[in-house]
Amino acid sequence: MYEYQRLKIILEELSIRKSMTLPEIQELLGVSMTTVRRDIKILVDSQQVNKVYGGIAVLEHKPGALCKQRALPLSVPAPEAGEKLDIARTAATIIKDGDAIYLDSSPIIETMIPFLQARDLTVVTPSLANMEKLFEKRISFIILDGIISDEQGTIIYSDESIIKLENMGFDAIFLGTSGIDLVGGYTATSLYDSKIRALMLKKSADKYILAETSSFNKIFLKKFGECTMAKIITRFDADLCQGYKDFIL
Repeated sequence: MYEYQRLKIILEELSIRKSMTLPEIQELLGVSMTTVRRDIKILVDSQQVNKVYGGIAVLEHKPGALCKQRALPLSVPAPEAGEKLDIARTAATIIKDGDAIYLDSSPIIETMIPFLQARDLTVVTPSLANMEKLFEKRISFIILDGIISDEQGTIIYSDESIIKLENMGFDAIFLGTSGIDLVGGYTATSLYDSKIRALMLKKSADKYILAETSSFNKIFLKKFGECTMAKIITRFDADLCQGYKDFIL
């Protein structure tokens, strides 16, 4: 049984029982206690469940409390929210029935999922947030083994997960970016994100960068590709995006 399958089973059973002990989870999954503890750590670190003495419980937020991983600004300016939704909606229309696609962990990529209409998809993702939305849509997915998150919620890719990605084939790849610059290319704030995105941009698949206009003409810490390596899906701004026309879908 794959890790993502175990996590789904735990979350489904927990929604019914409201709390479970470690031995109960071990019996449910039929795996070692070491595997149980590793799975629980993933769910606790991603704030999908509460850790309690001897087990886990349904995550309950106090009124007004925000989950750290899924926290949103208290107010989102309507133009920015609308831009992100427009980009996500456009990206979702590219996907065809039967496609195998990769969705990275960027928040704008997560926004795509509710708009997916194609059938018989297989989705590979490192994101538990994506997993939750894909599960709601009843879309088949594979979440990479060996993925962990640090205290800031940054996804860290193990050597095992990178090797698996190197051996996978995709019809389409969708990535986020922190910055886009004609000279600096695509850049990210995270070393881990830039490493995996650089790998994905080298694959022989249709590659797309989803970017809000605020990302243009900005350079961040780690470069992961040139502008020529993917098509950019954005809300086109003729003034801001001058010089990028050849790269914008």
